[in-house]
Amino acid sequence: MILPVFAGYFILYYVVFKAVILKFDLKTPGRGDDGEEVKLYTKKDYKEKQTEKTVRTEVGGVEEDPLSRDIAAGLGGVDNVVNIACCATRLRLTLNDLNKVDEGILKSTGAVGVIKKGEGIQVIYGPQVSVIKSNFEEYVDRLRK
Repeated sequence: MILPVFAGYFILYYVVFKAVILKFDLKTPGRGDDGEEVKLYTKKDYKEKQTEKTVRTEVGGVEEDPLSRDIAAGLGGVDNVVNIACCATRLRLTLNDLNKVDEGILKSTGAVGVIKKGEGIQVIYGPQVSVIKSNFEEYVDRLRK
């Protein structure tokens, strides 16, 4: 009797969830409205991206961190950043001008999402955000000196 009950629940859940998702236009993976094409990465692409994030080079007397450089570019430059903080999963920033923010660049740095609120912005990176924050703070401090 368990197989017919399982099949019945499967059909019931499928119909109900599909109807709710379509009726309320709920965002599910692959149904984002950002218009970006989803790109599938190979293992080689992933490894290259990881090594690029960890490689630091000396540029103009400042140790260059590619991830921090890209985050700064996505935020409209280092001069646009007023305050840097983080919580468990989000990089919280206060900016001078929210119009300079480029969400596409921020998402290319590994951000899951970007939330604009008042004069601040929250960039969602996940549990590794504390490392990203400390590297970004060092990067910003070095450029401002």
